[in-house]
Amino acid sequence: MSLIPWTKPERPHREATNLQSEINRLFDGFFSNSASVPQEASTWGPPISVREGGKSILVECELPGIEAKDVDISVDDDILTIRGEKTEETKREDEEQYNFERRFGSFLRRIRLPAPVDSGHVEAVMKMGVLSVKLPKSQPRERRSIKVKSKD
Repeated sequence: MSLIPWTKPERPHREATNLQSEINRLFDGFFSNSASVPQEASTWGPPISVREGGKSILVECELPGIEAKDVDISVDDDILTIRGEKTEETKREDEEQYNFERRFGSFLRRIRLPAPVDSGHVEAVMKMGVLSVKLPKSQPRERRSIKVKSKD
């Protein structure tokens, strides 16, 4: 009897790889201790970093291939929402595609901010495919004592 040695296939089946990626993404989102807020369904999500300084919070988001006009930013209480869409380039008829790893479609990221911010003075700048959002911290409300009056 002759044994044939097993070798790993060069390219695993694409559907199985995509399924595994989606399952990993779901578990990562469910078990992570990040500042993220549950997202609506989207086809992809750009990576984000959040840094807190003395007077402001800086959120950076990688958005290569996306124009500033295609990005919408909003602040609602302690949630920063970044949404947009990356449109797919058209394929020429005389070209044949061999590999395609770029992602296209709409995205939505919500981040719970670590401190209250002044939403009236938020600055957003897109430079070389990186969106930088500077959110100045607002002054925390001071605790006030209120004198109780008697109506006797």
